[in-house]
Amino acid sequence: MKILAVSLGGLLALAACTPAVDTQVIDQMEEAVREGLAAQGNVKQVELTRESDDRMTGFAIVEPRDAPGTEARFTCTAEREGETGSQFNWRCTPPGGGSETGSAAQPAGGKDPQAAGAGGGGAAGPGRAALVGRWTDTGDCGVVTLLGEDGVFIAPDGGRGDWTLEGSTLTLSGPGGSVSWEVFLDDPNTMTLTSADGSTAQSTRC
Repeated sequence: MKILAVSLGGLLALAACTPAVDTQVIDQMEEAVREGLAAQGNVKQVELTRESDDRMTGFAIVEPRDAPGTEARFTCTAEREGETGSQFNWRCTPPGGGSETGSAAQPAGGKDPQAAGAGGGGAAGPGRAALVGRWTDTGDCGVVTLLGEDGVFIAPDGGRGDWTLEGSTLTLSGPGGSVSWEVFLDDPNTMTLTSADGSTAQSTRC
């Protein structure tokens, strides 16, 4: 977990940033829309573009089951759930309005919060006590971040903030904001963290 090896100032600078909508996220959301609209008919095309870090817009072209040989163009949007969440809620509206089709999808990382905790304590996540201790992502136990029992973390440079675990979501917070990961315990001394942009890293216990 590279973030644990940087200063608290660097952490809080990152905390203020919302994970970007990149090409991979757009591709995964297009696939989610395609699967969701499959019940309407033959989905011929789905195109989404990034409008902002929190929103994608686009369209889907569907050959309706009840009108083969014709095409219906749906207007689609996908919006981030929460300010820094990795889950997006998408909606597609058929021509002329009418009933919207929509659902939620978690494109980033391929791990949802429940699946991420499956190896270290079930759907509820690995358990707070399992994360208490000194962790490094460099293999150097002289450069560690402490996750204290009192809910305070201490960065390698001595900076402090609060840490919480809700389900399998680990969050480090300070005056400048917060950052979160989905955490999976590979074993009691190794954890894998997945950030909102889908990148992963490992930390080991010292």
